[in-house]
Amino acid sequence: MPERIARNGVFRRRWWGSPSRSLAGVFGDPMLRNGHALIASASMTQFVGVLYWIFAARLYPVAVVGRNSAAIYIMLFLSGIAELNMMSTLVRFLPMSGRRTVRIIAGAYITSGAIAALISSVFLYLIPHLEPQLGFLRSGTYMALWFVFSIIMSTIFVLQDSALTGVRAAPFVPVENGIFSLLKLVLMVPFAGLLPMAGIYVSWTAAIVITVIPTNAYLFGRAIPRHLRSSPAVSPEPKFGEIRSFLIPDSLAAFFLLASTALLPLLIISRLGPAAAGHYALAWVIGYSLFLVSMNMGSSLVVETAADQSRLRQRAFRSMTHLAKLLVPLVILIIVAAPYLLLLFGRGYARTDVTPLRLLALAALPTLITNTAISVTRSQRRMRMVLGIQISICTLAWLLSVVLIGRLGITGVATAWLIAQTVTALALTARPGLWLPPRHHVRGRTIPAYHDGPDRQVQPVSTARRDPLVTSEKLAGPAERDMRWNGHPVRVTAPVPTEVWHTVASTDPSATPFQWPIWRDCICSGGDWEDASRLYELPGGRQLVLMLARRTGWPERLAMEASWPYRWGSGGVLAPGGAQPDELALVSTDLAANRAISVSVRPEFSAASAWLKANDGAYPIARTIHVAHLGTSFEDFWASSVSTRTRSNIRAARRQIEQAGIVITSGNSPELLQDFYETYLRWIDWRGKQRKMPASLARWQAQRIEPFLKFKTVASRLGKDCRIWVASWEGRPVSTAISLYGGDTAVGWRQHTDLSVPSRFRLSEVLIAEGIRHACESGCRYIELGETFGNASLETIKERLGARKYPCAEYRFEHLPLGRGWLAYHTIRRRAESWIVARTQNGNHSAGRRS
Repeated sequence: MPERIARNGVFRRRWWGSPSRSLAGVFGDPMLRNGHALIASASMTQFVGVLYWIFAARLYPVAVVGRNSAAIYIMLFLSGIAELNMMSTLVRFLPMSGRRTVRIIAGAYITSGAIAALISSVFLYLIPHLEPQLGFLRSGTYMALWFVFSIIMSTIFVLQDSALTGVRAAPFVPVENGIFSLLKLVLMVPFAGLLPMAGIYVSWTAAIVITVIPTNAYLFGRAIPRHLRSSPAVSPEPKFGEIRSFLIPDSLAAFFLLASTALLPLLIISRLGPAAAGHYALAWVIGYSLFLVSMNMGSSLVVETAADQSRLRQRAFRSMTHLAKLLVPLVILIIVAAPYLLLLFGRGYARTDVTPLRLLALAALPTLITNTAISVTRSQRRMRMVLGIQISICTLAWLLSVVLIGRLGITGVATAWLIAQTVTALALTARPGLWLPPRHHVRGRTIPAYHDGPDRQVQPVSTARRDPLVTSEKLAGPAERDMRWNGHPVRVTAPVPTEVWHTVASTDPSATPFQWPIWRDCICSGGDWEDASRLYELPGGRQLVLMLARRTGWPERLAMEASWPYRWGSGGVLAPGGAQPDELALVSTDLAANRAISVSVRPEFSAASAWLKANDGAYPIARTIHVAHLGTSFEDFWASSVSTRTRSNIRAARRQIEQAGIVITSGNSPELLQDFYETYLRWIDWRGKQRKMPASLARWQAQRIEPFLKFKTVASRLGKDCRIWVASWEGRPVSTAISLYGGDTAVGWRQHTDLSVPSRFRLSEVLIAEGIRHACESGCRYIELGETFGNASLETIKERLGARKYPCAEYRFEHLPLGRGWLAYHTIRRRAESWIVARTQNGNHSAGRRS
């Protein structure tokens, strides 16, 4: 039975899905359908744009490419100012404007066109003072008039896309932009001979003028009448005051967006020259195409939530998760293929633009969050927040560009853009309440069925789901839902009531100190995690307890769940007599359907084989743990499991400890706990020094990961079931250990030794032996001695003291491959640390030989 479940696991179906279902899901959702239409439009434009710049790089000198690209960015900047960001206003208000739709669009065209004529004339006059490199734009009367006219038409060109989106005619946008892209490519070739200094700019703007005419004929002749017939206004038509209160701050936000994108080439051309501006333009046209993906999906999000915002939060998460699946592989592809892509422009570009292109592509990942946040707050008309996000990005991008451009050139500008987007995205992620609407708690909601194979259905029948960001204490009681598995009903309760958990743990012979309710309370007491445990009630009354904690402060789809969190020990499933493989398959199926971005489960070592049989959907991370199985007394265990030589060495070490005046104390008191943490920090100092890390940084990192409050909480809550050993020499602690006890099992939880103490004392081994002795005296069947994380000497010590090694995998249920990334990161980190340590030791040996 488990094998069948594994082959048809929900995890795989949810992550990869079938192509037909995935396409049906995309085209059945108006937000995704219109968003993909806009993305397709932008992709087509950018693809042909890349071809356009390839021809430009081949037909024109790099300095001419730089001047013309700067002129195009100036055109985009001036037209962006002229349209007052009314493109967002059209997207926001046209879906609910009713009969005023034509008047609003025409008013936007006339107002923006007049402003465009004015500011382009002023800029033309100021060119000699602002940027002499753009003097070709006023080299003659016809060229000057064309520049002014092109700004006006560019403004209308931008507004017409938003008008089409606002009246739900976004599928026409790719057609329009495809015509524009092909036209500018075709026109550039003859203009290369006719206008050798301005051919790029003129071909670009001439294509805009030609495209505007048929597009507006379609907009006013067919799209708007169809929109009025099929989508009557569902809300009161917006008043002028509402539009104005939206427009003014949104226009300021658009100005800062343009300043952080279209104006940066002016900084480059003034500081580095037109050739550098040409190089940056070609890297930017590829990197910016990824930026447009999330921006266009955000426009569709605004349209679909403008009139009804009851599902804004859910649609925002759907947008982000969908975009992540598109952007992550694209970013990886561009980073890997950057040198080959740039070869299309020429060898000169491939030599200098690889790093800027990679940085700009990587910046598309944080923009997924920043652009979605802008769209969400724009839909809510929280324009101050929109303005704040754009100011943050623009300020950081410009300040860092000014600082870095002198040292790194165009790479510095690309680095500034990446840092600006990343810092802003991290701030938004840390405080989701600033931009996401509050979640509404809905009880009695029906959830569609999902399938696990052709003849099995896992179907939630009714549910009262709790808010994962609200702790169980804030709820009236545990939330319950029903699911069907293998034809039988299963009741799922979350979180697990404490008394039920305690009863199940008492009947599971494999329950460790990490698997009792009091340990859950320790994990959740710090506020970083909350109880997300689940109780499965099977037919016949059998109960399963899944130990689970959820990271607080994160949106549901970005939250991480763990059983248990890193450095909090093993979790898994409890059941009377131990969980069976088919029962673990049920739990795995439910976890695979979870909405959290990642769920990790680290089962206890005795359940490893059952989890291995039940799993086929989660990503396993191999781990090993050492366990000492105890006898009736410590003397029996010591004689049967530890070699004569090791026993003799321990006896000799004890004599030397007594002769040196080292005192070993055990118990549970604030003084012993303080001694433990002091020894831990000295060990961190030694470890940081060995790895060439500043002591302050090493301590800060250690105290952030394992603060003193964590150990204080465990010691105070567990009481006598938490025992601390401290070896003191000359009045200061030099070696410490903590053991935990629960039921008839024990865990050697932490141990640290001051490595300045002579190794002949064997303090680590002596304290492990003391922990084993106390476990035997407490009636424990075995004691876990933890993982060794590849430390061969520590592994040898544990095995010398009678422990055996057991495989014990961790399982990751994920919607994104975070487990693989986490494993790769830690593998690289450990290898790097081993290399640094080896170099340090070799250097010390060499210095010793020279002295």
